[in-house]
Amino acid sequence: MMLKKFLTGVALGTVVLAASASSAPYTIVVPFTPGGASDSFARIVARELNQELGVPVIVENRPGAGGSVGAAAFSRLPKNTRSIFLGTISTHAINPYLYKNINYNAKTDFTPVAMVLSLQNMLAVNAKSNIQSVEDLAAEGKKRNLTFGSAGTGSSAHLSAETMAMMRPEMQVTHIPYKGANPANMDLLGGQIDFVFDNISSILPQVQSGKLRGLAVTSKERSHQATGIPTMDESGFKGYEVISWFGFWLPKGSDKAMVDDLNKALAKIYVKPEFVKSIKDVGASPTLKTGADFVAFVEGEQKRWKEMVEKLDIEM
Repeated sequence: MMLKKFLTGVALGTVVLAASASSAPYTIVVPFTPGGASDSFARIVARELNQELGVPVIVENRPGAGGSVGAAAFSRLPKNTRSIFLGTISTHAINPYLYKNINYNAKTDFTPVAMVLSLQNMLAVNAKSNIQSVEDLAAEGKKRNLTFGSAGTGSSAHLSAETMAMMRPEMQVTHIPYKGANPANMDLLGGQIDFVFDNISSILPQVQSGKLRGLAVTSKERSHQATGIPTMDESGFKGYEVISWFGFWLPKGSDKAMVDDLNKALAKIYVKPEFVKSIKDVGASPTLKTGADFVAFVEGEQKRWKEMVEKLDIEM
């Protein structure tokens, strides 16, 4: 009788613990400061996940070193911790080859869930500049050294410009890294630098206001928000494509059931017209890629940007 009561108590305790775990909140860890594209997306998708999962979803910012501080902290979490890492092209494809001491392994320290977003960069000059096209910029770069700014060494904006310069070796360009995209854009407005690449959600308002001139976007297709601005490929740089992308990861070793639950929720979210519109309104593309497709995509990006960082011989 006593044994039966004990076993019944254990069973009830197990049920209570399972129910408690299933109702525990999720935390989306964003390795960048509040207010940027990654933070904005995290807050939009957190609201949707809250509805689909039926639990609170909290956004936590852990910025530093181009996302590496937050990535390193996340990589040490125990498996099955209800935390989601919003990784990016920087944290999982560039920083591992850029930083000498990165304190995490992008290939083995995370459990992949899905690619969730892609974002174009835009090439822009001051609206007062005589440069009207990408070919004008390339021609000017033959005559003199051009300066360009970015959110920092190794950022997708920095490597967008380096990709352009590698395709036209005769161009003379010098990179000026800033602590964020806004200071770089301010210096472009002030005439201190010649051009920038920046994500379209950040720079488009300045283009639309007439203060900056957008020359091209870095994706294969034109932006739905700026259909009059050509792609780099259309502008004489055949085959050019650089996109910023975001993905979701869980802690290393997390159960497949957790991955599946999140992907089921995301699949429902990504067919909601209001969600799709909210993402497009900030200049991004809701791009859902899961399972082997996501893993293969990230591996391809890691190979590409490892080679680029090695060619540029840059290290932090």
